[in-house]
Amino acid sequence: MPPASEASRPGARRARLRFLRIVCPANHPLIEVVPGLDGPVLLLKDATADKTRPATRLSALTAMGPDAAIRCRCECSYHDVPAAWIAVKLGAGVVFVVWGGHGA
Repeated sequence: MPPASEASRPGARRARLRFLRIVCPANHPLIEVVPGLDGPVLLLKDATADKTRPATRLSALTAMGPDAAIRCRCECSYHDVPAAWIAVKLGAGVVFVVWGGHGA
């Protein structure tokens, strides 16, 4: 029996995902996107937020529609980062990006 191709191996898709770190223009961490069992997971990095807030699956957020966004907070401001924008950056293999506002 021939070996399974890498694309058909269980977990291969997850292994190809990269971590993505999103910061504000002042370099405050906003979101980390990490591989999850069911696809990318968003972890908010707000130091003052409730630590028990669950992670958000990117697929669940994008399923809410094309304008779905996740609200983040840092030391300098509140930020609404669109799920579609995160998906594009993740798909492009970007590992670090500065969120500067809508369409950044």
